[in-house]
Amino acid sequence: MINGIFSALLTPFDEKGRVKTEIAEALIDFYVSQRAGGVYLLGYTGEGMTMTKEQRMTWVEAAIPAAKGKLHTIVHVGYSNDPEVGISLARHAAKVGADAVSSVGLSDQASLAENIAYFKEVSKVSQLPFYVYWNSFGGNLNGGVRLDPQDLVAVLKKEVPTFTGFKFTDSNFYYMERIKQYDSSVEIMTGVDQMCVPARLMGADGAIGALQAVTCEHFAAMWDLVEAGAIKEAMELQVRANNIYEALDVQEIGGLISALKYVMKHHYGIDVGHVCKEAPYHDLVDTEIGNALMETFRHNIYKN
Repeated sequence: MINGIFSALLTPFDEKGRVKTEIAEALIDFYVSQRAGGVYLLGYTGEGMTMTKEQRMTWVEAAIPAAKGKLHTIVHVGYSNDPEVGISLARHAAKVGADAVSSVGLSDQASLAENIAYFKEVSKVSQLPFYVYWNSFGGNLNGGVRLDPQDLVAVLKKEVPTFTGFKFTDSNFYYMERIKQYDSSVEIMTGVDQMCVPARLMGADGAIGALQAVTCEHFAAMWDLVEAGAIKEAMELQVRANNIYEALDVQEIGGLISALKYVMKHHYGIDVGHVCKEAPYHDLVDTEIGNALMETFRHNIYKN
C-alpha cells in the first residue's frame, strides 16, 4: 500500500530547456531527509503537461533509479489527447522500474467509456498499480458530468486490471469518504494541500501535492500529529502551511512552480533550474518579491 506524504517532484531544466538529469540523486536524497514516503513525477508540479514525450522519459530514466530502494515512485503519464502517448509512457515507466502509474482522463470532453478504455491499456502495458487522477467531482473522467463514486469504482475495478486508487484533487471530502465506505480497499491520496488535515480525518490514506515539494517534512509532522489525535496542533501546522501556499501562489511571482523552484534554491540550496520553456509562466527573478516570499516561508516552515 502506498500512503503517507508524497512530494510532487519538480522537474529541473537548464537555460536551454534541457532536463538536468544530473541532480536527480540530490533531489531524491533531499526528500528522503524530509521524511517523504515517495515522489509523484510529471504531474502539474512536474510540468508534465508542457514537456515532450522524450523529455518526460529522460527525467523518468534519471529519477526512478535514483529513488530505487529509497522512496516509492508514481509516474503520471497523462496530459495528451492521444491515448498512445500515455500508453507508451506507462510502458516506459514500468521498464525503468516505477512503483505505480497515474493519469488524468484524455480530456475534459472525453466520455467515461473513452477514458476507461485508455486506463485499461495503461494498466495492461505497465502491469503496475494504477491511480486515477480525480478532480472536479470526477467530471474530468466523464465529459464534465459529475459521476456517482460508487458507479465509478465499480467500473474501474471491473475494467482496469491494476486499478488501485485515486489521486483525489477535490475538496469535496464527502465524495472521498463515500468511496472509502463503498470499498475500503481503494487507496486515496489527497491532492488538496490546503486541506490535508480534514482529508486525513475523512479517510485519505496519504497526500500528494505541489506544496510538499518545499514543505515535505512540515506535512510529515502534521500527518504524525493527526495520527496521534493531536488535531489542534496539526491544524496549527496546516494554517502555517496555508500561509506559505498563499505567499507562493501570487500573480506577481509568475506561477506556483516558479515560486517552488525559487524556494528550493534560496532556502534549501538545491538549484532545480528554470521552468519549462513551453510553460505559460516564467522564472521568478524579482529580488524584492523573492525576499518577501522567503520571509513568509521561513516564518512559517516547520522546524524540528
